Amino acid sequence: MTSAGLFLFVARGDLTKIPPPKEVLSDGRRRWAGKQVLGQGMAGKREMIAYYIACHKNPQQVSRLVKNVYHAANCYLIHVDKKAPEEVHCEIAESGAVDKANIRIMASRPVDWGRWSQVQAMLRAIRLALAWNQDWTHFINLSGQDFPLKSQSQVFRFLQGQQDTSFIAARSLDNHPAKIKYFRQRYAEDRGRKSQTLEATFPDVNFHQGSQWMILSRSFCRDALQSELGMRLRQAMQTTHCSDEVYFQTLAANSKTRLPVVWRNGHLIRWIAKQPHPITWTIHDLDELTSGTAFFARKFDERVDSEIILALEQRLQAA
Repeated sequence: MTSAGLFLFVARGDLTKIPPPKEVLSDGRRRWAGKQVLGQGMAGKREMIAYYIACHKNPQQVSRLVKNVYHAANCYLIHVDKKAPEEVHCEIAESGAVDKANIRIMASRPVDWGRWSQVQAMLRAIRLALAWNQDWTHFINLSGQDFPLKSQSQVFRFLQGQQDTSFIAARSLDNHPAKIKYFRQRYAEDRGRKSQTLEATFPDVNFHQGSQWMILSRSFCRDALQSELGMRLRQAMQTTHCSDEVYFQTLAANSKTRLPVVWRNGHLIRWIAKQPHPITWTIHDLDELTSGTAFFARKFDERVDSEIILALEQRLQAA
């Protein structure tokens, strides 16, 4: 999203086939074959949370993220954008942080900002997670530039008793004429039919837009893959701008199964008006990051300020 705002908590099919591991250096010195790629040997055990981490740079920072959200009871899927440099693929695949039985590296596919490939990658991760294990209750997606603000024990305690509840930061486009006008325009232009509108294509749907970072219940994940509306939206939105901000959000608002949704997502993100990207947190923001109820924040960049990441790590270790 490009609008200002903070996303905070309030109290209260088919298995995608994964090709074999690919060489990531042309001279063959390093290969993915040393790591188990999802789709091979998926023996199940009890997990509570399925994490999906999408990344494309800063491999050491990604490893630190994995270490700090790791818990033996969870399962983890890591996707590295196929367009990322070869050394990023290598460093993540060979990191000790991912060398655990409950962590899998997904086969890489190209992912583009604001395009359907973002949704496609997440849907693939959901399919894989559902096939891998039958016991996790929630699916949490993170970027490689996210970082936890609370321990896994705190996340577990919050989610207990809320197995069917999803946490999504979104709002109805009907209440925001400028947003719906922009989305309508891009929807029509991407199809080459300027007269085509959302209302004409989906007269029965109340479109919602919001953050792409979510905590989804297992029930919602199944619904996203299997529902009639999910299939209709997948067919229509594959060439639509910012579908990652609309697909899951709209499903949650229009689900016939009436699964419970809290319209907050547990992420702390600071936007500045008219800026296309959120701010990068620094050590000067430590009090704001640690005084609230959010479980995660973004974005961080170790090349800009590694001190803030170290400070958060130390707090998590002391928790």
